[in-house]
Amino acid sequence: MDNDLQTLIQILEEEKSNLLKLIDDSVKDQEYLFAHFHFEALGQVNSQLQTLKNLDDELYDEKNSRLMAIERIRLTLDSGKYDVPREFFEKHLERNQKELQKLNEIPKSLKHHIGDNVLDNHMNLLLKRKLRAFRIVLMKGDNLVIEIKRIKGTIKITLPYVNRLIRNYTLSDERINKFKGLGFEFTDKGDKLIKTLTDETDELRLKLKTLLAIIVFEVFYFKELDKDTYIEILGKDRVGKGEFHP
Repeated sequence: MDNDLQTLIQILEEEKSNLLKLIDDSVKDQEYLFAHFHFEALGQVNSQLQTLKNLDDELYDEKNSRLMAIERIRLTLDSGKYDVPREFFEKHLERNQKELQKLNEIPKSLKHHIGDNVLDNHMNLLLKRKLRAFRIVLMKGDNLVIEIKRIKGTIKITLPYVNRLIRNYTLSDERINKFKGLGFEFTDKGDKLIKTLTDETDELRLKLKTLLAIIVFEVFYFKELDKDTYIEILGKDRVGKGEFHP
């Protein structure tokens, strides 16, 4: 998984660099409409990068927040324009630097990697036709689950209980639009959102993991979900459940 993530992050970082150059060139050429389109694309890439970096390191948001605070304080100090004593900013700079150092010294969570292994194992069984379906329970109390089912050579991903999720405010219009942006469609009854994936096994596994990462980190955001998220096996081959920690 680490190799897959690092490859995706590298690709998106390159795309980000290209978009920044395109925006700069468009502004220089006074092509402001093109600059706007590239800026919107950049926002999507940044969002995807945040998703994948959080999947790689569950402390990424906290580290990034400290880095941004350090950068803002340094810019303020360099400008020389502030209404409070310089020592005030220097104190906050030192505090953020120490907090960042502490975060960088924390090893990546073992629980996180155990969760990855559980998800990998279930996906492998699914793709090898040894398992028909399973679901990831993200918020048990609110019935927020993602069901994953093998149908011949395709994988169907389903968000059930849509009407219930809307009623309890778990699923907003914005989140529905994000699901649609990912290629999900409502069933005729409007009670489920469904997306179907097709590809070769390796590509299919990567597509599925990337899609799940976006749902967990971008559509809902992992800090809102239950601490002990888990996987349940569905259907005739149901044998139990395994923990999965996003």
